[in-house]
Parts: sequence; structure tokens; C-alpha cells
Amino acid sequence: VFDKTEGLPVIARQADCQTCFLCELYCPEDALFVSPFAEQPQGIDVVAARQSGLLGSYRRAVGWTKDSEHLREADRSFRLFGQ
Repeated sequence: VFDKTEGLPVIARQADCQTCFLCELYCPEDALFVSPFAEQPQGIDVVAARQSGLLGSYRRAVGWTKDSEHLREADRSFRLFGQ
């Protein structure tokens, strides 16, 4: 979906997006918000997205940040005890 450039990566093949959210998970800057509506491009107000906390929200929700790593415990418990 992305092309590497000298600077910031650019979205080059949006139609190839499978809404897997991996780019949002791996973005080290929490600068991505993947819309769950992949069928067509979605406009986004960057200021509103920053204020709402959407940028990096999936990453936080699954415990991939320092502030949310405690959420990983629920996943470990599920795998260990099958609950």
C-alpha cells in the first residue's frame, strides 16, 4: 500500500489495503489511523483526529505502547487458560 521515499512514506496503492491495521500497529510515531471503511477513501480532519485520540488508537488498544502494555495481560491469560 505504501511506497518508501526519501522522506515520509506515501500511500501509493490504497485499493490494495486489506484493513489489517498492521501499518497502524507498526507506525513508531502513532501517526496513522486506519479507517475500518476500506471500500472507498475516507476524508479526515487531522486536527479533529489528533484531538479525538484516533491517531495510534488501535496500537494503544492492543497494548503496543508503554502506557497500554498492561492490556497485554488479558491476552496472555486468554492463551494460557483458554478463556
